[in-house]
Amino acid sequence: APLTSPWAALDVLARALAASPFRLPHPARADRERGRVGVINDIRRHIGPRLRQPDGPLIVAVTGPTGAGTSAVVNLLADDDLSPVGVLRPTTTRPVVWVRSEDRGRWWFDLVGHLGGADEVVIAEGGGPDAAPVALIDVPSGTEAGTEAVMEAVSLADLCIFVTTANRYADAAATSMVAAMRERGLPLLFVMNRLPADTWQRDELVRSYVGSLERFGLAGSLDPRTVFAGSTGPPGVTRVPGLERLQMELDALEDGAFRRDLLLGSVVSRVEAIADLSRALAEDLDAERAAIKAYQVVAREAYRRQVAKFASDLASGTFGLLAEHDTWGEAAVDLAGMMTRRAGVAAEDAAEAWSEDEIGARLISE
Repeated sequence: APLTSPWAALDVLARALAASPFRLPHPARADRERGRVGVINDIRRHIGPRLRQPDGPLIVAVTGPTGAGTSAVVNLLADDDLSPVGVLRPTTTRPVVWVRSEDRGRWWFDLVGHLGGADEVVIAEGGGPDAAPVALIDVPSGTEAGTEAVMEAVSLADLCIFVTTANRYADAAATSMVAAMRERGLPLLFVMNRLPADTWQRDELVRSYVGSLERFGLAGSLDPRTVFAGSTGPPGVTRVPGLERLQMELDALEDGAFRRDLLLGSVVSRVEAIADLSRALAEDLDAERAAIKAYQVVAREAYRRQVAKFASDLASGTFGLLAEHDTWGEAAVDLAGMMTRRAGVAAEDAAEAWSEDEIGARLISE
């Protein structure tokens, strides 16, 4: 049937990937499976619902390494004390989801369900009809929950705000999180929190952060001036000083046309990333199918040789020896034993051939 819409094409892709798990014990199997499942979830949990409801609230995920101050950023943007803050790490142990009361709908219940359900999510409502239609997710730290768990939550969003600090921005875990988001095509805003009051020091730290992202190929078109800088507040502060400019940026989402354009840009970015990931997955799946076929050929050839030898045994008089049994039942038992021995030799030959490479050896050990 012809594909009449972008969603139809994406749905076909999701179905094809769902029917094509990686089966061989390749060293990269876990990463490939994560990529395959990630693409399926991006299509079914985010892009599909977004295409069906383009005028819904913008979903903004806020995440970062432990202690970066994601909860304080969420509290600022929601203009409410939603997420607890404190000196203990991690403060956020479950996703905190905030939405305007009037924006709740089926999409909202789907979102909460994808995050683990009402028992696993802290739900908050607030705002008013004059507030921008935005849903906020305070995602538990990747250093505590793991990058994969964070990506499951963040991939539901239209936009991600990544919060780091002057002490944590170069951490391997933080870099890994940003790399995973870039790979999935997630639009990103960056907040560098807990910066010193001195303007020169703040600017130098922000430039150093952008330079670090550039060295890892993660900066994109990021300009130091677009990194939002937050100041260090007193212990237990529930909002981040200095981020008023970020709040103004999100307030602009009250403009429906601006919000729709941003959502469209987010979907396009995600679809482009899916196209790149799907091409890589297709190459890996083709390579796996070729490897499976090669293993099957080796096994079939091993059994073909033993069948030929068994036929030769019968032709050389073995069948006459079977006829010497007093009953056909005894002969059948002897014949079955001969066939089983040949099958065992074939299996050993195939296993020996498979064990010559790493994946074949793993197959045998499994």
